[in-house]
Amino acid sequence: MPPIYHLDNYESCLQRSGDVYCTTHFSLVSEAPSELLDIIQEYSKDTATHFNHSKLRYGLCLLESCDSYHTREATVTTQLLEACLNRTFRDQYNLQTRVTKFSCNEYNETVENNFSDFCMGLILFTLAGLAIFSSFLDIYLPKIKLEGSYNIFKISYEIFENLESSLF
Repeated sequence: MPPIYHLDNYESCLQRSGDVYCTTHFSLVSEAPSELLDIIQEYSKDTATHFNHSKLRYGLCLLESCDSYHTREATVTTQLLEACLNRTFRDQYNLQTRVTKFSCNEYNETVENNFSDFCMGLILFTLAGLAIFSSFLDIYLPKIKLEGSYNIFKISYEIFENLESSLF
């Protein structure tokens, strides 16, 4: 029985311009009577205890899995995905596929920054600035004794003081 889910490696797929990764939902069919398809359909009827093994979901790197059907310039169609899947399923199970839904991602060089990226950068920059400022005060102004809430601030952010206290 073919596996319900199969995923090619997404990260290694989208490395160069023209690389395409597609997720496909498809059904198993057969032009001629197929004992395996009958077994799969009979097994899948009991939905309370079994998954439907005639409706499969695969993630395919087209340049790896469908190299003879897909070129970098070609657009992805249902027929292309069916031809690619049919090659595998005919060879291994003597079955065919019918793609019901697919979605593809292409390699994209641009990185999109959004508001949450900006906020995270601002928070990290602020914390780094506070740590540097506290360390500067610790090194260059060691004789000044400031009272009150500064001591809590100083204890929290002094790099050298915290490093020395944790090592010795």
